[in-house]
Amino acid sequence: MIDLAYVRVHAPDLDQARRFLADFGLIENSRDGEKLGFRGLGPAPEILTVEPGGRGLVAIGFAAGARDDLELFAQATNSRVTQRTGRGGGWQVVVHDPDGNQIELIWGVTPVEPVTVDRPHTNEGSDRYRRRGSVRRPASGPAHVLRLGHVVLTTPQPEPLAQWYRDMFGFLVSDVIYDGSEDNVLLSFNRLDRGDEYVDHHVFQTMIGPPGGIHHISFEVLDIDDLYIGHQFLTERGYRHMWGVGRHKQGSQIFDYWIDPSGVMYEHWTDTDLLNADWTPGVESAGASQGPWGPPMPAEFITQVG
Repeated sequence: MIDLAYVRVHAPDLDQARRFLADFGLIENSRDGEKLGFRGLGPAPEILTVEPGGRGLVAIGFAAGARDDLELFAQATNSRVTQRTGRGGGWQVVVHDPDGNQIELIWGVTPVEPVTVDRPHTNEGSDRYRRRGSVRRPASGPAHVLRLGHVVLTTPQPEPLAQWYRDMFGFLVSDVIYDGSEDNVLLSFNRLDRGDEYVDHHVFQTMIGPPGGIHHISFEVLDIDDLYIGHQFLTERGYRHMWGVGRHKQGSQIFDYWIDPSGVMYEHWTDTDLLNADWTPGVESAGASQGPWGPPMPAEFITQVG
């Protein structure tokens, strides 16, 4: 498995969902009947789809590196390879995790042309002449979502569920947060295994909570200017803000969390840690997990479930 491909969710009001996600910075690129499809600036043809229904998860899509991987996965799970009907085509194997969440391993999806945004460099203390001769005046408006970063599921058993995903997809543990004793895991951060290649700190996370829930869906934006511009834009439009702006400890992302009209939480982030297979997992207590700056975590952040 080489990447997180997309997340599919339910929403009771598609018009409300469309407005929020456009204001959040996603690009609507399909409407098939009542289903909405959204992309970012990158080459993935669809990173989020919204379908009518009560709020919550429909499926998570992961991308395989080769067609043979689909065949092996199908054999291991007593499933079968079928043709995809989603945007970009390709093939898929559909299974369910121990909590009943639908998982779709896909391959052969046709990419789309990336969208470019011209943004001058920043002058920094170590290189204060990077932007010499040009001005940096980003326009107001929605943030620019580059890509899907990670998804977080709630479960009564964060470590056993994370282990299932590690067994199925080869994830590696990046960090673990526990409460009291180290075997009482609250959160498990898991990344892709691409050997020596550096990848995001986590692409999949489990968190203590009810089974089958989305805690949040996370998207990378252009830079810190973009994140703050998006924050201001969403604030002006009256959306519910959950937490941020701050910097995480585990993963180091600069983050900002928002709640959509149906109650699902979405995150903007920029500047994540990049790790390869040599990284030794961190194990810390919940009390030691606060990041270096930003507002304290609100109590409702922990109990929020989409």
